[in-house]
Amino acid sequence: MRLFRLISPSRLAIACAADHAGSTAETSRSATGDDHIRYPDGFVASTFGESTSTVVSDPVVIFEVLSPATAAVDRIVKAREYQATPSVQRYVMVEQDRIGATVYARVGDGWTHEILIAESRLALPEIGVVLPLAELYEGLAFPQEEADR
Repeated sequence: MRLFRLISPSRLAIACAADHAGSTAETSRSATGDDHIRYPDGFVASTFGESTSTVVSDPVVIFEVLSPATAAVDRIVKAREYQATPSVQRYVMVEQDRIGATVYARVGDGWTHEILIAESRLALPEIGVVLPLAELYEGLAFPQEEADR
């Protein structure tokens, strides 16, 4: 099993374990089902691309760290694009300013979703991983009043 670790621009650590390929390169791009190219904060793919390629055509799990500047695009535009990408089985949107996440999982051609809080476990069955959501935020502290909003 390989362990990949991504440090986002917000310093949020996202740990992804996979039996398959993965990427943490800031220049790695993901092709979506509607011919757009996206730069997700993290992803796990089922195969490695060409050694010179920076475009991944088969992401299985995609991570985005939500920020005020990108949240609307991440939640609506990218969610629809990733839904149109058959290889994407799970789309995880991680909160930047509190412990929490919204997880979309593929069911047929659509998504189901789950809202995770600090006590939740993040299940990524596509890559054989279940971990406490709080583990993604290890080493970070949030003001209590903001975390409770």
